[in-house]
Amino acid sequence: PALVDGIAYIPGHVPGQVLGELEAVDPQTGQTLWTATLGDCNTPSNGLTISAGMAFIGCSNTLGANDSEGDTVVALDLSTHKEVWSRNCLIAVVADGMMFTTVIGGPEGETFTTLGIDAYTGQVRYQIPAEGPDQTQTLGAKDGQLVIISSPFRTSPVSVSPGGLKVYNDATGALLWAGLGPHNSGNLTFDAGHLLVTDTGQFVSEWSEGGCGKATCAANWVANLGACYTQPGGADGHTLAVTAQCDVGIIVPPPNRIVLVDESTGAIAHTIPMPADQYVFQGAVRSGSLLWVPGGYGPPTAADPPGIEAFDVNCTTNCQPVVDLAGAQFSGSPWPSIAVADGTVLIQTWVTRQVFAYRLK
Repeated sequence: PALVDGIAYIPGHVPGQVLGELEAVDPQTGQTLWTATLGDCNTPSNGLTISAGMAFIGCSNTLGANDSEGDTVVALDLSTHKEVWSRNCLIAVVADGMMFTTVIGGPEGETFTTLGIDAYTGQVRYQIPAEGPDQTQTLGAKDGQLVIISSPFRTSPVSVSPGGLKVYNDATGALLWAGLGPHNSGNLTFDAGHLLVTDTGQFVSEWSEGGCGKATCAANWVANLGACYTQPGGADGHTLAVTAQCDVGIIVPPPNRIVLVDESTGAIAHTIPMPADQYVFQGAVRSGSLLWVPGGYGPPTAADPPGIEAFDVNCTTNCQPVVDLAGAQFSGSPWPSIAVADGTVLIQTWVTRQVFAYRLK
């Protein structure tokens, strides 16, 4: 779900039909404001973005004879509640009147290409191919810049070309600068002039959004969080919250934690240790002084039942959840998605396809 300007937008199914819909709901009362049928969408399950008066809904459909393998993005006008366009691709990033996505091509699906698409018409403005085969791409866009983070790729049986970070003009696709360093691939966060890259191993790196005035720019700093599975969460202009799932299967219980990294220096501002049964495989959603994470790993009757927990961002020792929402409805994979705004928490589960709304007191 998404919470924007006091309205909750919830993708779902038309009851009794293999047909998607987008529902606009009053988050305070749960009352439906309007519903729009998505004619080119069977299953809304690949993300939702609200931007510039439009909704972009990612859908899974039957396989088609194109690069997208049957995945579709539907663009909906929020003022008319009408579908404007649809295109076979995966939703990735929407910014500055553009939508950016990666499509797969080649006889064995081994090539990746980033498309810059006009968000209002669905027309492709430019394409940026990956440098090598099987090179996946992570995208981010803000303030006129498109950032593409590419994975390493094999150039021969014994040689691997490193991945990298490149920044383009998001309107034209022209290359602006490239980021140097051994830790320039992973998940991307824009915040307060910082371009932050969190790899899934143990490092966070930072570049200035505007580059360094040269064609290539080294990272300003690199923070080592230890041998953990890391995911970036919310940033507040000062610190980036990174969840760290550490040494699963080696240390029991694993020393899982949320690490607050100073965006300007890379120093560890402080660490929030998780309770012994708390797993953190997903980035934390930040809302004021709270960090929300899906937790638990076992069945509903286990010692670590599935649930949604919120932790005080200022806690440093003996950190227990400030809010603990446990229940069978939160079990299963992928983890539930969370949206928080204006004192309301929306949680959509992938197992039951339901949305649960909570009001913070």
